[in-house]
Amino acid sequence: MTFRYITILTAIVAILAQGFKVFSKGSFIENIGQVTDQNLQQRSDIIAKYQTGNGLNIFLSKNGIHYQWSSEDQLYRMDVKLLKANPNPRISKDQCTGFREQYQLAGVKETAYSYNRITYHDIYPGIDWTFYFNAKGQLEHDFIVKPGAKISDIRLEYSGADNITIDRKGNLVVVTEFGSITEPAPYSYEQLSRKQIMSEYLLNGNVITFKTAIYKGSLIIDPVIDWATYLGGSEYDEIRDVKVGKDGFVYVVGSTNSTSNIATTGAHLVMFQGGNNAIGADAFLSKFDSDGNCIWSTYYGGTNIDVGLALAIDTAGDLYMAGRTNSQTGISTQGSHQQVKAGTSSGYDIFLVKFDTSGAPVWGTYYGGTGSDGTQSVALVSDSANDLYLAGNTQSPNGIATTGAFQTTRPGSEDGFIAKFDSNGILIWGTYFGTPSIDWINGIAIDNFGDMVVTGETMSTTGLSTTGTYLEIGNGGRDGFIAKFDSAGQRLWGTYFGGSGYDKLERLSIDSVNGIYAVGITESLGDIASAIAYQTTNGGSQDFCLVKLNASGNLAWSTYYGGIQNEYNPALIFKNGNLYLTGETGSPNNLTTPDGINPTYNNSYSEGVLSIFNPNGGLTWATYLGGDVTDGGRAIDILGNETVIIGGKTSSVMGASTAGAHQTVLGGIDDGWLLKIKMCNLPETPVAIEGSSIVCENSEQQYTLTTVAGANIYNWILPIGWSGTSTTDTINVTTGAVDGTIKAVAINSCGISDTISLAISVNPVPQAGISRNGNILSVSQTFSTYQWLLNGNPIPGATNPTYIITQNGAFSLQVTGDNGCIGNSNEIIVTDHVSINELDNIGIRIYPNPFREKLTITVPFEITLVIYDLTGKVICHVYVSKGENEIDMSQLKTGNYLLQAHSVDNGKVLGVMSLVKLSN
Repeated sequence: MTFRYITILTAIVAILAQGFKVFSKGSFIENIGQVTDQNLQQRSDIIAKYQTGNGLNIFLSKNGIHYQWSSEDQLYRMDVKLLKANPNPRISKDQCTGFREQYQLAGVKETAYSYNRITYHDIYPGIDWTFYFNAKGQLEHDFIVKPGAKISDIRLEYSGADNITIDRKGNLVVVTEFGSITEPAPYSYEQLSRKQIMSEYLLNGNVITFKTAIYKGSLIIDPVIDWATYLGGSEYDEIRDVKVGKDGFVYVVGSTNSTSNIATTGAHLVMFQGGNNAIGADAFLSKFDSDGNCIWSTYYGGTNIDVGLALAIDTAGDLYMAGRTNSQTGISTQGSHQQVKAGTSSGYDIFLVKFDTSGAPVWGTYYGGTGSDGTQSVALVSDSANDLYLAGNTQSPNGIATTGAFQTTRPGSEDGFIAKFDSNGILIWGTYFGTPSIDWINGIAIDNFGDMVVTGETMSTTGLSTTGTYLEIGNGGRDGFIAKFDSAGQRLWGTYFGGSGYDKLERLSIDSVNGIYAVGITESLGDIASAIAYQTTNGGSQDFCLVKLNASGNLAWSTYYGGIQNEYNPALIFKNGNLYLTGETGSPNNLTTPDGINPTYNNSYSEGVLSIFNPNGGLTWATYLGGDVTDGGRAIDILGNETVIIGGKTSSVMGASTAGAHQTVLGGIDDGWLLKIKMCNLPETPVAIEGSSIVCENSEQQYTLTTVAGANIYNWILPIGWSGTSTTDTINVTTGAVDGTIKAVAINSCGISDTISLAISVNPVPQAGISRNGNILSVSQTFSTYQWLLNGNPIPGATNPTYIITQNGAFSLQVTGDNGCIGNSNEIIVTDHVSINELDNIGIRIYPNPFREKLTITVPFEITLVIYDLTGKVICHVYVSKGENEIDMSQLKTGNYLLQAHSVDNGKVLGVMSLVKLSN
């Protein structure tokens, strides 16, 4: 059995960073000497370790990866070595997490830091190798191949594997007796254009290499692009609507023919109910959290065809799904508005069902007549009172309108309809909306006054519009329309929109001032774009069209938006001051901006698109989305302020999902497709940390970052033993006693910048010890500066190694060492000093003071005078007899002195005084 690495962890203390705490589901712990072999010899070739938590440890060495499995009594290791790679690449550790481990082991530095990214620079000539953790906390690694470098240089040798294969999806599967490692099929793109480059693994024995198509610039192999997941089984599946709840969860509805990969255990319906339909025979409703984890998912329907088309969420968080069905059972509940399906067995009725947030149905009802209903469109919205507005198309002459409605009879063979239900499923009113020609309602929204706005398509030229609106008479062919109704179902106004060709409007959204935005498709060559528009002419065949009306139905602007091929299935939402659009396109031009995630068409059958327009109709940002075959957005919503959620369908095998997603591989022919895209940029990395890199122990310091564009807060990571907290670009700290590194990252809602760091040298403070000899205080060590303190305050002029006590109090010495650090000595408390006033009290008179040559001293008894200079050096001793004495002091130099009087009998200090010698 192979066994090489053991990690010895003794007295581990995990310390979180001060201030804002950043947690990761995965990170690397750097090796500072704690990683050893079976003989407990330190392995300096190991860079870092990642512990997965399921018995697998991953070690990064200077030239490879080591996977080590462990159980209670066995260990097994598999190695991946880069053949003929740089044996000593420059290795950088970035995105420090703030987590650290502290060791108390001989020969091991105290602190090991945790990082989210480790990069091997020039592991091969012109090729970097980077390891990092994706949004799900899972380990990923990329090769970044720079211009001129050779992909063929990359060769990975696997040792210790029982079997190595490349499966039908292109994934690399490496099997050992303890476990397996699956490397997803490589996904490669040009770094600048982000254009996908087809790539694959090549297997030769136990050596893996890469094969790619021709590319320009730098190539990145195997990145995580964004949060995206498939949702589907082996048959046709599609997401038709998506909504974000106030709780931050993501809900989707759609249709499926798959018998697996849809429902979760314990859901309302865990089994496919039957039916046969090209676009799905059962409806489904699914709930995801904001990280893309499926919370629950359920089928909904009967034994025939059921298609989920629309979704609404009320203010209480309850869910409503609408669609079409020709199932006779499995739809309605007892006591609902319409418990029995109307019409023929092959015809359709609308269905409307309410769910709670756990996915359990509350009530369900049919809605329809003897004809087919909802065959072309179904739309649904909830207002602030939790009433529901259901709209779509109907061929039924009955079962739709209520007495007193705007239109109580069907004008033509197929018309639009609108119906209002309360949250208990009771029909409040229903109306037709149409003409003798064909009319469909495709979208519905509620404005800020509680009025509803509908949009759709019609073959009529009159009958839907009202006087004074943008286009009172249609231009023929098939036109779009927009109409506003009050909450009682009475029309307020209506207008046509379109040219002489095929035009239809499909979805709409309303801004905070009741501006109306609608999106659709057009084949018309004129009468679409306003005089000032982003795109004034049709880009090719069938383009998206965007239109904005004011609250009265008059045109603000309109534009084409498309390229040389077809665009279709658009959806939009206005939020946070921007108009977000998604859909599907076959056009390689006219749609994206250079800064898009993928501004270049992927040469697949079709791609999804995400575009942002400002309220004036200007395109501000756009990107293609998708993989290698067919992809398209069908629905869109906004999570928070900067995150877009898109639902749709895909048949792409590569490029449509991200690693670690709910479902990472295509389940069948077409799958539902759910994406989360943050519409923000990571903050830039701070340029530098400004502040002293050489500090004194236990000193107060301030450090500042250069301001970073796009940062909301900052996270500071301090060395062990330091204290201080801040989430701004400035932090005040108290230093510790040992050298360390101060680090910082900039943070916004999109993520965390790379780490900036500053190495700090900590100088010790000088240790001064003072002693007392009589009235003299002194220090034996030599320092750069001295300052004596009395009761914590500096004594003016007392800046020598010795000091003569002149009064009682607490004395200490503040000194400066050669390293510039300041330290304080021990404290000496003096309580036995005799003051100058006490000399007067015992009859000792000394004058004049200041003097030039002579002092007159009068004493009641014999004394001895000791004269000190200010350094504490004894200058002279003078005997003074009883009575008045004149003492010649002319030999003293000009300056300040201290006179100390002693008793001749016992040597006791009688008092002191300061003398000032003037020049002769």
